[in-house]
Amino acid sequence: MNEDNNLVKTWYFYFKWAGLWKAHRIGIRMGNFEMQHESLSAFAPLFPVAGKLNYASSVAFYLAHLAKHPELKELLKHACSINISREKHFFAFDEALETLGVKYIKQNISGNPINIDQLKNQIKAVQSERDRINLFLFEFLDDNVAHQGDRAVKSRKEITWDVINQLVIAFDNPMNNSLFKDISGLSNMTAEYTSEGWTRLLIVIQ
Repeated sequence: MNEDNNLVKTWYFYFKWAGLWKAHRIGIRMGNFEMQHESLSAFAPLFPVAGKLNYASSVAFYLAHLAKHPELKELLKHACSINISREKHFFAFDEALETLGVKYIKQNISGNPINIDQLKNQIKAVQSERDRINLFLFEFLDDNVAHQGDRAVKSRKEITWDVINQLVIAFDNPMNNSLFKDISGLSNMTAEYTSEGWTRLLIVIQ
């Protein structure tokens, strides 16, 4: 942090804060309440800084509610997330409902249902459509969507490491690296890429 490379400083803070978010997610996946809770408490101040006011208010309410009712914390230590996908792989409760239940339905409900029967009919139609699409993908695309397993994970890892290797090289001379070709000469493109802009950014994220 005592060096003059503002880009490196920014990425340092990115990995620092992203590490807390990652720890929160790992806590969910492992069913570890303490890891979830402590990580969320640590990065919660980022929500108002980023303008995510709904997240900020809901997280503040959640943390305050747990502080007021310690018996809930004890309960969550035993059941902080739910294991319904595969062994030792947990989902947050809302994430499980969203991912494995209502996400596709929510995204594909059209208009404003005027009554419960119309809503039920729309849900049934969307479910039927999803089944047909999954069958089509299974038959003609080698089941790429139906099985998001080791192959997809391996592909993402390869892409991620490729970016990491490029960033390591780019840090030495960012303005002459192709990775940052779209931001070379930033003095004409963005007002934030100045000494004042860097100072304001680094003060906020510290």
